[in-house]
Amino acid sequence: MLSSQSRREILNVLSKHPHDIHSIVEVINIQPTAVRYHLQSLLRLGLIETYEEKRGIGRPKMYYKLTKKQVYVGFPPRNYLMLSELLIDGMQNELSPEETQKILRLTGYKIGGSLITDLATKNNIDIWAPKQFIEYYVNEFLQEIGAQPEVLESNENHVLVRTHSCLFLEIATKHSELVCDVLDASIHQGIADALGNVKVMRTQCMGHGSPHCELDFTWINDSTKKV
Repeated sequence: MLSSQSRREILNVLSKHPHDIHSIVEVINIQPTAVRYHLQSLLRLGLIETYEEKRGIGRPKMYYKLTKKQVYVGFPPRNYLMLSELLIDGMQNELSPEETQKILRLTGYKIGGSLITDLATKNNIDIWAPKQFIEYYVNEFLQEIGAQPEVLESNENHVLVRTHSCLFLEIATKHSELVCDVLDASIHQGIADALGNVKVMRTQCMGHGSPHCELDFTWINDSTKKV
């Protein structure tokens, strides 16, 4: 189903915001009949959904958007969401709130730091600056894992990143105080510390009801870090 480049392009377009058929055609430049065919395939798989919106006189216009429900593509199905819920519920039942938060905080921080170290080694980066951060972390890593990133602002010491897809959305919605405020926050703190003298601040969060996630990375005093 997803071996089609056109379908992947449609999903990428819809990850930013809903579109009707005509606007999809304009963006990816294929015939309307082909777009309709691909949309029907994506609807059957459950990756997208539709809604109607009436504007002025005439029939309502049909819009397409990504579905909020996690869809697992593959056979046999693997329910990692259930596994995540079991692990979090298990920690909450067996450990105190302080112990649970400590484990998630240490785990997240280690993951974030290792991620930046691995990217630096893979791409021969000696010093992290906003340019390298955008190229290798935002445009390469975040895009590769399906976060659908977008750089809203950037300069020589600042990057504001928006992601249109949350990899933890279902479990984060249920356990936002742990997944978003502890685990995810610690991952990004680990990333920031591994980058150098960088301050990170989350300004929007899908787990807390925002339409997307936003993270602000600021290099303090133009400081950089050798890896």
